[in-house]
Amino acid sequence: MTQEPERSREIDPKVSTRKIHPGRSPARRINPEEFAAAIGAERIPGNKCPWIWENNMPTEQKVHDRNLSIRRMLLPKDTNHRGEIFGGAILAEIDLAGAIEARRHTRHDVATVAVKEVVFKHPVQVGDVVSFWTKTIKVGETSIHVQVDVESSRDGTGTSVSVTAAEVVYVAIAKDTEGKIHKVSVGA
Repeated sequence: MTQEPERSREIDPKVSTRKIHPGRSPARRINPEEFAAAIGAERIPGNKCPWIWENNMPTEQKVHDRNLSIRRMLLPKDTNHRGEIFGGAILAEIDLAGAIEARRHTRHDVATVAVKEVVFKHPVQVGDVVSFWTKTIKVGETSIHVQVDVESSRDGTGTSVSVTAAEVVYVAIAKDTEGKIHKVSVGA
């Protein structure tokens, strides 16, 4: 048996010694300062955490972008006595999707204050993939108004049906030193 000669490799100290998958370049670390400048954020004064940045969105700003907050397949556990998806399961997901959107505008927790009229236009069947699209309607001093549109895709056909829509109002909340929860300014 012949032995292959051992190959010597010089290691460049500037290059990571991690294994890299063939055809892929090594992961690049993102400089937090450059990233913040790119998205228009600034470090919160007095904050020593490098990953918490202030969102400089002015209050009362109206936003028109629509985001996919949740997409999930609903299962038999979510059905009512007729075998259709229970409306309460949809309402719970609307609340979660809206909270995800609201949290984009504040570093505080949010609490649901109101859900405006919800009318179910079409039933959702077991196995449907339901998408919860959100957009911020208004950001006030302590409140955030979010529009949630619910669409259902049937049996992989690619057709989407509008199920319902709702406007949900959230307030930013925080605990004080005594542990009591209070409304706080969205940007604070």
